[in-house]
Amino acid sequence: MKFSLTLFWHYLFSRRSGSLVKVIAWINLVGVSLSVAALILVTSVMNGFNVSIENNLLDVQPHLLVQAPAEEVNLKELTRKVSGALKDAVRVSPFESQDLVLRTIDGNFGGVIARGLEARSVEGFLKKMWSTPGLGTQIPALELGKNEVILGVDLARGLGVFEGDQVSLIAPETLLLPAGEGPPVLKVTVKGLVSLQNSEIDGNLLIYDFEKSFPERFRSASLWRGVEIFLKDPHHFEGDESLLKSLFPSYKVQSWRDLNGALFFALKLERTVMTSFLALAVLIVSFTLVTVLALLVAQKRKDIGMMMVMGLSRRKTHWVFCAIGMWLAFAGTVIGLLVGSVAAVLMEIYPVNILPDIYYDSRIPAVWSFHQTLLIFFFSLVLAFVGSYFPLKMWLKMTPTQALRKD
Repeated sequence: MKFSLTLFWHYLFSRRSGSLVKVIAWINLVGVSLSVAALILVTSVMNGFNVSIENNLLDVQPHLLVQAPAEEVNLKELTRKVSGALKDAVRVSPFESQDLVLRTIDGNFGGVIARGLEARSVEGFLKKMWSTPGLGTQIPALELGKNEVILGVDLARGLGVFEGDQVSLIAPETLLLPAGEGPPVLKVTVKGLVSLQNSEIDGNLLIYDFEKSFPERFRSASLWRGVEIFLKDPHHFEGDESLLKSLFPSYKVQSWRDLNGALFFALKLERTVMTSFLALAVLIVSFTLVTVLALLVAQKRKDIGMMMVMGLSRRKTHWVFCAIGMWLAFAGTVIGLLVGSVAAVLMEIYPVNILPDIYYDSRIPAVWSFHQTLLIFFFSLVLAFVGSYFPLKMWLKMTPTQALRKD
């Protein structure tokens, strides 16, 4: 090990090493360092965005839902049973949900998913919106009056609706009434706009107080009722979900991951693709290691012959030069790990605020992961081993006589 380390410095970076070998060795060292640092920094930023989106959703979205068609649910009884069954539930609140059509004064139409909450849940939702960084809200008060609603910001932008505007809500199935019969229309006032940093939700969200709005005669056929549950630890919901499914087999039980399955799949796919492309960059940079070793073997051919004459076997000679390549890759990897980790930790402590206002959150968060850093470290060393072991195995087939012979 000590012998290979001495040769590593003497052959690649000392004054006596060839200028071409030294230049390419420095290129490899810097290239590996930058690519590893970039891989760590980008994965940390992707982790930060995922954690930020997940935390924002968990702050305002229920962690578990138990629901069924409206005619099958007794809300008071269901709320009592769920509250008694779940000991770690922070809040259990009734809700209702239905699909509606929203029409503006200008004649613009859009589909909405209307969620009816009780007054206590509306107040809790708006308090969370105010206290969570990055979640935009324009609600002047923490309650909704009669026939007042809250809209998702993307839905409002798409339809040209502003705070204080009056819009009409129509049940979709009533649009199929015979000619001459108009559908029942409920006029409501937009109290404010909210953003959950999720375009899928913000593009169709409508919230109302079901104790004050939406009379019984105005109900969609898609109406579902149930309870929403907030847990102390939303990341460990599996046990409570299984319990609820066993208690209410005929009801639909969903977790927050089920509700946002498409979003989390897209985030996972994005992170996987981005990491794969950056890993390819590390692989491409590692190819310069082959060039360094090829030039080194050609330049030190006589030294290789002398080592063999002095008793060093071809196998040991192979491992000595392989270790030189590994030392070069190790040095570049360690430098890249240090630079990338320090940058990621600094961004985690002091998020960079450079994104334009078109984004929900102008900060670039980062979450450094020890396990990912360790994985990147081993991945880089494995590439270095493959890039040095197999090429050297072909190049060092010469005998001592062939190595010492002049061309």
